[in-house]
Amino acid sequence: MSKDRNQKNLDYYLKLRYKVEITPIPEEDGGGYDASIPQLGRMAFRGYGKTVDEALAHLKVVKRDLFERYLKKGVEIPEPAIEEEKYSGRILLRIPFYLHKELAQLAKKENISLNQLLNHLIERGLASLKYQNQIVDVSKKIQNISQWDKPKFEFAQFDIAKIPHHLFLSEELNDYDKSVC
Repeated sequence: MSKDRNQKNLDYYLKLRYKVEITPIPEEDGGGYDASIPQLGRMAFRGYGKTVDEALAHLKVVKRDLFERYLKKGVEIPEPAIEEEKYSGRILLRIPFYLHKELAQLAKKENISLNQLLNHLIERGLASLKYQNQIVDVSKKIQNISQWDKPKFEFAQFDIAKIPHHLFLSEELNDYDKSVC
């Protein structure tokens, strides 16, 4: 690789935002802070400092050095993992007035809140979809298994009585051997 390509790649990776963990170091171990990037290797991508800023600055130097080495050696550098979205548990749902009325009446009849009723109905609906997909998957597997029962070739059926006797017994066999056959 050319130096320009390494530099470009280095700049690219240095601009990526990896999740950093900051851990206080106990006073009996010298105090200060440890900054690491777990995704890249908590023990390798690690910086120390008396303050959080010093630990982050040291980690930045370590990260640059290791990225340069990795790029020179052709070691793949993973891009930052995408964090899952966080959900509040609240949604705004617009429904037709007649459906709202019917749901409210059902909730009142069941002596539960409208929120509890909607939660229950959504859970049942999701479970139904999940099980429906599982049933479809199992059905496909059963169809594949039933294919195994079908012979790939036909067996010829013979009437043993029609097969000439000399094919089974040699005239050279004694009476004991003939009885075993």
